[in-house]
Amino acid sequence: MHLRAVEVLQESEARLNISQRLSKVGGWEYDIASSKSVWTEELYRIHELSADSGLDLVQEGLKCYRPEDRSVILAAFRSVIERAETYDLEFPFSTFKGRSLWVRLTAQPVFADGKVVRVIGNLMDITERKRAEEGIHKLNSELEQRVAERTTQLEAANKELGAFSYSVSHDLRAPLRHIDGFLSLLK
Repeated sequence: MHLRAVEVLQESEARLNISQRLSKVGGWEYDIASSKSVWTEELYRIHELSADSGLDLVQEGLKCYRPEDRSVILAAFRSVIERAETYDLEFPFSTFKGRSLWVRLTAQPVFADGKVVRVIGNLMDITERKRAEEGIHKLNSELEQRVAERTTQLEAANKELGAFSYSVSHDLRAPLRHIDGFLSLLK
């Protein structure tokens, strides 16, 4: 019976690892008392870091972010611990091998006896979504530019049409006056 429970647990862990890999979401946990962090396989994969690297995961993981983003992440992390707040943030990210990504960070507190004892969270590779958003922004800009160009062309065409209709109406006045004069003579 005990052996079957171990098999079920291993199967469940394997499914979880596959799900994380497919969704590009790595999980992490930070124990406040020991200041130790635990990462899932996918989190190591996203960072392009070996699980047996022996690095301080918190300090080394922060190096993947721009300096100005590190302070935001640390402040949000402190808020989880001190005020039991959650966070959901997005940042540019550089893996340990130098590959550029965009990631979404989420975290929430875990309580024991009414006190925050751990922080758990996820890191999701959102690079494809950010590229799609960039593409949409680029298309919108191009569309706005084309609309502006067409509007300018339409305004120019309307001015030309106005000038043409003024010219036609002006040019037709003299012949119409002559016709009116001939009609008056005929009467």
